[in-house]
Parts: sequence; C-alpha cells; structure tokens
Amino acid sequence: MKSGEHGYTLAETVTGLLVLGLVLSFAVPTFLELKAKELEQLSKVEAMSLLQERAEKMSVRLPFSGQGKEKRKSRLLPRQSYQLVWRGSFPKPDLYQIEVEVQWRDQSGKQRRMSVKTHRFRPLR
Repeated sequence: MKSGEHGYTLAETVTGLLVLGLVLSFAVPTFLELKAKELEQLSKVEAMSLLQERAEKMSVRLPFSGQGKEKRKSRLLPRQSYQLVWRGSFPKPDLYQIEVEVQWRDQSGKQRRMSVKTHRFRPLR
C-alpha cells in the first residue's frame, strides 16, 4: 500500500476471508456436536430426576403393591416427553421392591431407556 492511501488491498481481503472460512469450517461442526451432546446429557439428567422422584413417591407410600404408567412432558426441552413405568411388589414377606423405568426418544429419534430398582426392608410385626 502506498503512503497516504487507506483501506486494504484485494489480496489482503481475500486472504482474510479464506482464513475466516477455514476457521469456521472447523468451528461450526464442533459447535453443533457439542450442542447435540448437551441436549443428550440434559435429557439424561431430566430422566434420572423423574426416576428418583417416582421412586421416592413410592417409598413414602409404603406398602404399594401394583404397577402404573405415566407420560410426562419435559420441563427443559421442547417436543420431548418421557414414559414412566413403575411397579411395587413383595418378593419376600418382609422385603418391598420398587422398580421404575423411564423411556424417551432423543433428538436423533433413538429410543432411550433408564431404570432403577430398590429394596426396602419391612420387619414383620
């Protein structure tokens, strides 16, 4: 550039745009992958919260013998819903078993499942 002129030359502008394009070609896919992982982790955390909530409700209402189903909408993710299935039983007279399972479809449409099983001891009177 000659002295007294202002601005950038065509070569400098094209070089800058090429560098910017190269950086974006790596940054955008990485960002999208991180966003997908974040949504997956968020749905897992919410599913675990629903499992824990249902198991605690069942353990408070001892004895609960039977089973049930419930469909819950996500509080965090739009268009996401969870199917909860639970069962309470007495495998032995003094042992109470709680089983809770949650199922959902993730953002890619894949079926996901998480479950928890717990036991409570109830001494015979």
